[in-house]
Parts: sequence; C-alpha cells; structure tokens
Amino acid sequence: MQKVFGLGFQIKDDILSEIGDEKVLGKPVGNDREKNKVTFVTKYGLEKAKEILNETTDKAISKLDRFRRKSRIFERISIIY
Repeated sequence: MQKVFGLGFQIKDDILSEIGDEKVLGKPVGNDREKNKVTFVTKYGLEKAKEILNETTDKAISKLDRFRRKSRIFERISIIY
C-alpha cells in the first residue's frame, strides 16, 4: 500500500515542479527540468503524467476502502464485547 501512495506523491511532485506556484510550493518551478532530471512529466508528458496520477490515486483510494471495510468488522466486534 505504501508503494501506491509514494508513487502518487512522486508523480504529483513532478507535475507541480512543472506547473506549480513557487509561492505555494516554497521551491522553484522548473528546477527538475533545468537539472535534466527524469520525471514522470519528462518521460510521459504532462497530460499522460496527470492520467497516471489519477489512476494511481484511484488505486490508493481503493486500497483505503478495503482497509476501511476490514476496520468496520473490528468495530462491530468491539461493540459486541
């Protein structure tokens, strides 16, 4: 589960490095490109990186939903006892 969340965080960071607001981010926008870093944006392009982020976010939410369903079972058991 951590891999999916970490991947989503990295993709979002790569996107914000291209199109974010420096004042909000607290770091320069475009610095990854200037350093010739390979990012999701440089590898796939901005629009595809956004698609991958959306897919990754959906996977992460799905994993959380499974965890929530399991936790509800334990909540019900604890109510019984």
